[in-house]
Amino acid sequence: MSQNIQNKWNSWITKFENSVMELLEDRKFFRTFLEIIKSNPDLPENNHFLIWVWKNYIISTLMSVRRLVDTHHKCISLCKLLIEIKNNPRILSRERYVSLSKNISLSDDDDDYINICFDELVGADREYIDPRTVKRDIQLLKKKYKKLKYYINKRIAHADKNKITRLPTINDLDDCIDYLEELVLKYSAIFHAYSFDGLTPRLQYRWKNIFRIPWMAS
Repeated sequence: MSQNIQNKWNSWITKFENSVMELLEDRKFFRTFLEIIKSNPDLPENNHFLIWVWKNYIISTLMSVRRLVDTHHKCISLCKLLIEIKNNPRILSRERYVSLSKNISLSDDDDDYINICFDELVGADREYIDPRTVKRDIQLLKKKYKKLKYYINKRIAHADKNKITRLPTINDLDDCIDYLEELVLKYSAIFHAYSFDGLTPRLQYRWKNIFRIPWMAS
C-alpha cells in the first residue's frame, strides 16, 4: 500500500514541477515583453494588442494557479498532494530518503551528509516529515491563493452578477507563483533526494531575436 502511494505521489510531484516551470517561463516571457515595450518610446502604450497580451497572460496564469491549488475531489493538485502527505507523513521517512540518496551513487561514507540534508528538509533528528509543518505550508498556500480565488471564481471561471470590491494585483499573483515554486522545490527535494536551484527554465537559444525582425512586410 505504501509503495502504491509513493508511486502516485512521485507521478504527481513530477506533474507539478512541470506546471510550475511553465508558470515561471510564461512569467519570464511576459516580463521581458513588457520591458521591450517600455524601452522603446516609439511604441504606443495604449494598443489593443498590448491589452490582449496582458489579458491572456493574466487569465491563463490565474487558471494555472487555480489548478495547482484546487481541492475538488476529482482534481489532482499540489494542495491535495500536501493534504495527503499531512495525513500519511511516515511515508516520507528518513529511511526512504537515505535509500534514495544511495541509489544516486553516493557512497556509504556519505551517510552523515545524507542525514544532514534530511534534517535541513524536515527538522533535526526527525524520522519522517512533520505533519504540522505540512499543515502550515497548506495554510500559507491557501492564504496567498485567497487573494486571487474570489476574482478567479467570480470573473474568470464564472460570470457572477455581483460587483467585485477588491481586485487582486500582479504582485498578489507573483507572490503566489513564488510560493508555489518554493513548495515544489522543497517537496521535490524530499521526494527525489536531490534539489534544483530554481524552476525557471533557461532557454538555449536567443528567443528575443524575434523582436528584432519587422513582422510585416512593407
